[in-house]
Amino acid sequence: MQWYEFLTKNQVEQVHETTLKILEQVGVDFCYPPALNVLSHGGAKVDADKELKQFIKTV
Repeated sequence: MQWYEFLTKNQVEQVHETTLKILEQVGVDFCYPPALNVLSHGGAKVDADKELKQFIKTV
């Protein structure tokens, strides 16, 4: 079976960086309080009322 590269290394890096931006600027909705606690202690910005978590690159 032949190996194919669908994305170049640069494209993979672009996808990764864009994903990090989305996680940092938009966030992710979690409805599980223990997960909120873990994320908060790990450095994520947690809004308990909205259950929205915004990650920083180091998380």
